[in-house]
Amino acid sequence: VFSRSRVAVMATVAVVIVTAVIDSAPRRVGDGSEYMAMTLRMADGYGPSFDEAALQQLTSRLETLGWLDGTSLTGLLPTGNGRWEFVHFWLYSAVVAPFAKASMLVGAHPNVGFTFVNAAMLLGLVWLLSRGNQLLALLVGIGPVIWWVDKAHSEVFMVSAIGAACMLANEHRRSGFWAAGLASAQNPAALGPLVARAVSVVASRGAALG
Repeated sequence: VFSRSRVAVMATVAVVIVTAVIDSAPRRVGDGSEYMAMTLRMADGYGPSFDEAALQQLTSRLETLGWLDGTSLTGLLPTGNGRWEFVHFWLYSAVVAPFAKASMLVGAHPNVGFTFVNAAMLLGLVWLLSRGNQLLALLVGIGPVIWWVDKAHSEVFMVSAIGAACMLANEHRRSGFWAAGLASAQNPAALGPLVARAVSVVASRGAALG
């Protein structure tokens, strides 16, 4: 339902996001170089693993983007066939890849792709939350998670997916399972909500049959 109050919450959060992004510049934080490297790789049409030549090429590209700051890529694991993969999973980077590609095609920094996906996911969560509690939706939308919106990091992805899984758990179970599955695929630590949801569904069906 598109009530005025829900639209007002969405508009407020959107304005705060745009203001925060405009006042910020693309920069690497934490493991951002891993996500950016995988995103660039997949934006070029390749898989998320690297051979030595691809690794050197990506390192050069990340340095050009100012994404390494004199450091080297870390978190690499050998696959046993002369290739390398990162510790963090590639699902989030795969989602961002087409948007990063579009950003680069128009001459923008690929981090714009991360910003777009993060902002869209956060706004989607705010919309779901505002259906039941608009104050909560507003507080979540402009809360600490907003700091991550313009970062090449999976925090917003995880918060949005887990939040959506919880909000969709009863009325839209299938969508809720998909959201929980996305979260747990990116980070196995998020298996908790998925398992809890599965147990709840089984229990409710058992009660109905009884």
